[in-house]
Amino acid sequence: MTKIARPCVSVVIPVRDRLDLLKRALQSVDNQTMGDIEIVVVDDGSDEPIRATSLDCRFPIHVVRNPQSLGAQRSRLIGARHATGAYVALLDSDDWWNPAKLAAQLEAAIENPDAVVACRVVAARGTLRKDAPWRPMRAGERVEDFLYVSRGMLQTSTVFAARDTVVNLLESSAESRVHNDTMLFLEAQGRGFPILQLAQPLSFFDDNPRPDRVSYDLGRVQASEEWFRAVSHDWSIEARRGFMLTDMVTRYVNTGQRGKAIGCLFRAYHPKLGLKQYLKKTAYVIFNGSPLRFLGALQLCLLALH
Repeated sequence: MTKIARPCVSVVIPVRDRLDLLKRALQSVDNQTMGDIEIVVVDDGSDEPIRATSLDCRFPIHVVRNPQSLGAQRSRLIGARHATGAYVALLDSDDWWNPAKLAAQLEAAIENPDAVVACRVVAARGTLRKDAPWRPMRAGERVEDFLYVSRGMLQTSTVFAARDTVVNLLESSAESRVHNDTMLFLEAQGRGFPILQLAQPLSFFDDNPRPDRVSYDLGRVQASEEWFRAVSHDWSIEARRGFMLTDMVTRYVNTGQRGKAIGCLFRAYHPKLGLKQYLKKTAYVIFNGSPLRFLGALQLCLLALH
C-alpha cells in the first residue's frame, strides 16, 4: 500500500464571506519560498459556501464548513484538528505573509522544538506601512508585560508551532469571544511553552477600518471587561494599568461611554494623572486625522498638565 506523505506545514485559515480577502491571503501562501504545505480553510458559515474549486493555489486546499458561525477561535481549532502537517501556522483571512515567513519560522521551530514561534508584523493601512512591535519579545518576558507595559504586539497570524501544541492551546482558548490573540499566547505562557518572536516583520496586518469589524460593539466591550477580570489576577500593576489605558479606555470612548473611560483611568491612576491620560487618549481617538481639531484637543491636554 502506498503511504501518503505527511505535509510539513498546515496553514489554517478561518473565514466568513470575505472571499476577496481570502484570495489575497492564499496568494501569500502560494508565494512562500518553502514547499510541502497544505492549506485548511474553515468556512465559518459563509452566506455563500466557499468551495476548494473556487480557490487557486499550488498547494492542496481542504475546505471544512461550519453549518453555522462558531467564531474565529473555534474555527481555528477545527482547522488545526483537521491539519495533517507536523506544524501548524495560523493565518487570518484578512492578513497576508512575506514569502520568507514559513521558512524562517520552520528553521526556528526545528532549533526550538517546544516553542511557539511568532514574528513581528507590518501594520498596513492603504499605502502606509509600520513595523510592529517596536522590538521583539524578549526570552522569559511575560506576555502581559510585553503587550501592555512595553506596548508590544503578538498577533494570531504569526503563530507557528508543532501541530499538537497549537491544538492544545486552541482547545484552552476556543470559548474566548475577545482577545483571541492574547489568549492564545497567555495559554502558551501558562503551559510553559517558550514564546520566540522573530525580529523580522514577516506578516502583514490589515489595519484599514471596515464596517464588518466589531471590536467596539457594546457586547464585546462587556466581554472584554469580563475577560480582563478573569485573566489578570496574577498580572503586575503596570500590566493591569497598561491594559486599561491601551484597550478599555479606547473601547469606552468608541462606544460613547466617556464616564466609564474616566472611571477606568481613575482606578488605574491618581485622579489628576488619570485625567491627563484620558485627555491624551481621547484626543488621539476622537481627533485623529483632523489637524485643526487635533490642535484644539492638544490645547486641552496642555492645560491639564499645569
